Amino acid sequence: MVLQSMLPAAVKKQTGSKQERLLDLSPERTLESLRDDVAALPRGQRAVLETLLRAEDRPLSAQATLLEAGVRTMGPVHKLIERGLVIERFQPVVQARWRRRRSRAADKTVQLIPEQQRAYQGVAADLGRFAVHLLHGVTGSGKTEVYLRLAQGTIEQGRTALILVPEISLTPQTAGRFLARFDPDGSQDCPVAVLHSGLTAAQRHQEWRRVALGEIQVVVGARSAVFAPFPEGKLGLLVVDEEHDGSYKQDQAPRYHARDVAIRRGQLEQATVVLGSATPSLESYHNARSGRFKLHELQQRPTGAAMPRVEIVDFLKANRQRPRDRRVHLLTPPPGTRPAPHHPGGRPGDAAAQPPGIRQLHLLPRPSLRLDHGLPALRHHHGLPPAPQTDRR
Repeated sequence: MVLQSMLPAAVKKQTGSKQERLLDLSPERTLESLRDDVAALPRGQRAVLETLLRAEDRPLSAQATLLEAGVRTMGPVHKLIERGLVIERFQPVVQARWRRRRSRAADKTVQLIPEQQRAYQGVAADLGRFAVHLLHGVTGSGKTEVYLRLAQGTIEQGRTALILVPEISLTPQTAGRFLARFDPDGSQDCPVAVLHSGLTAAQRHQEWRRVALGEIQVVVGARSAVFAPFPEGKLGLLVVDEEHDGSYKQDQAPRYHARDVAIRRGQLEQATVVLGSATPSLESYHNARSGRFKLHELQQRPTGAAMPRVEIVDFLKANRQRPRDRRVHLLTPPPGTRPAPHHPGGRPGDAAAQPPGIRQLHLLPRPSLRLDHGLPALRHHHGLPPAPQTDRR
């Protein structure tokens, strides 16, 4: 019952399912005997049979066969079936319309910095067996590039990678990176699948089926993608990006945490699990520090961008320095720590009169509740000319 509730509604209802007609040569006839019969057939039947004889990969869909043979109706196919020269069978397929091709960002060849290289090698050493790694990297430290390299190593082992992102809005961006790396030419049979609730019912069913048939190398999706139907023994890598995010928690029955499900599924599938975050959750960080997870830290940015300076502000001390009046006071860095920003219209000496670390913003004592009374006062306060008078009659 619980597993049944994990299935998307589109899969339960078989949305977009069709029966595709496939054509193949009769197994009871040899290729030589079939070639001998071609000349005696009518033109339409001869064209269909010659198309099947030329094909290297059979069976062919009936629609593709008729199109290549230049035949408009199924009449010649039915005659060939009656003669015992051709057989037909049906297989279920899922058809879905995609408005446009998924956008692909240009793939960039990136040289890993030493921190990235150590993190990649540490995780890659466990590919093929269960282990949980916490990738603690600051924003912009290149965690996604590490994911891409690990997914490539997983594919080379003949297994599949699952990449989880916390929000649907991040799925196209992350999927674009993987599409650029693993499907740069935009082939029809794309090896990257996207699973999230923003797809149409038919699209979701189509992607779900492709995963189940083992046609996919990389799956990118939101929390529900953790239940994607990979063939047994096929899943080799699970990445939970921004693992601290609360969006991984399902707040409706059946309730689950996608991060914890990913770890448990990695254990069952003997797959490697990577938890990535700039601000990991307390439980994940504790597990890494205590040795249950393996910790890898990325403290530098590959682009060389400087890290922001962080200061601890004593609000209690600042509050004691604040003058007791009705004005609003904004905290700023103490004088001398950085150049004071220029404020147009400010009066010289205003900043010097304030206590260290405090800047005052003067407001009107008590704004009027009536809009027509409050606006003229605000315009006068900011030094703006009066608004033009209008006839209110």
